[in-house]
Amino acid sequence: MNKISEKKKVIHSLLFPLFFILVLWLIKISEYVLNIHFYKLGIYPREIYGLLGILTAPFIHNDFNHLINNTIPILVLMFTTFYFYRKIAYKVLFFTYITSGIWVWIMARSA
Repeated sequence: MNKISEKKKVIHSLLFPLFFILVLWLIKISEYVLNIHFYKLGIYPREIYGLLGILTAPFIHNDFNHLINNTIPILVLMFTTFYFYRKIAYKVLFFTYITSGIWVWIMARSA
């Protein structure tokens, strides 16, 4: 692989993870600036109204420390997934996103 195609591969592998992280930060900043809280969009185990949380919970963070602590792992894991498994990365991401949310909804305790 030549340097140009390697550089393109790295850039492509960073685009979606950086976009995802940007969205996470924009949500948290808007929560802070507008003084609103999105915790009601979290997963409520075994409650019908908690099903929406399967889709929304990954975007909700308790505070900035929580978000900071998730940013680097998300970037590293998403980057490596997109870098090494580019052809199936979106499928893997979607499957992981949905199934983890479903399992939390089914198995988690109410808190």
